[in-house]
Amino acid sequence: MLGQILEPIQISDMLAAKQRLRKEFPPSPLLSIAPLDQELGTPVYLKAENLLPSAAYKFRGATNKIKTLIETSGTEVRIITASSGNHGMACALAASRLGIPATVVVPVPTPQIKKDYIRSLGANLLEIGETYDDSFLAACELAETEKMFYVHPVSDRYTVAGQGTITLELLEQIPDLAAHSAVCVPTMMPYITAFFMPRTRGDRPDVIPDGCVNFAFLGQFADTPR
Repeated sequence: MLGQILEPIQISDMLAAKQRLRKEFPPSPLLSIAPLDQELGTPVYLKAENLLPSAAYKFRGATNKIKTLIETSGTEVRIITASSGNHGMACALAASRLGIPATVVVPVPTPQIKKDYIRSLGANLLEIGETYDDSFLAACELAETEKMFYVHPVSDRYTVAGQGTITLELLEQIPDLAAHSAVCVPTMMPYITAFFMPRTRGDRPDVIPDGCVNFAFLGQFADTPR
């Protein structure tokens, strides 16, 4: 699809993404909650991604991808994506802030509050199909026929690089990360863990990411120290 980059991600991509994102929003805070520390018997830090502009980490990937498209293809780019909600909201907000037209295709059953938010940001919202797969196929067809750049939520070098900036922030916010036993990451999607793996395992081999469901993702990071 036009705009989708499937090349292996590099650590250098994450570092470049960090520079792009710092111009748009500050690092998300790292929170410590004393009752939780007491309950678990160890210091626990929570990365508050819900405090990002779109209230979710997906704003990182959407912003980095769209800024990359502007750098490589100019300010006349138009983007499109398919989403069941969060990624679509992130793309709509990022595109609005960067002055880029956006089309977001969502399944009809998507919660109304998410659809209203996407529309409020000026994106062209299309409700197509009953499932994400229906919306995705429709968005792919529109991307081809209308010559729009597709912003994939997962399968794109620069989207994932944007998500990976969480790792860089974490290592800066806890300089003594090696003193902590684990980095716990939700694993409802394997790629969420993937962008934590290379930087923590490459720079801090004594930090163990907990909950990883697929170590094979490491093979996709070509310049990761082994």
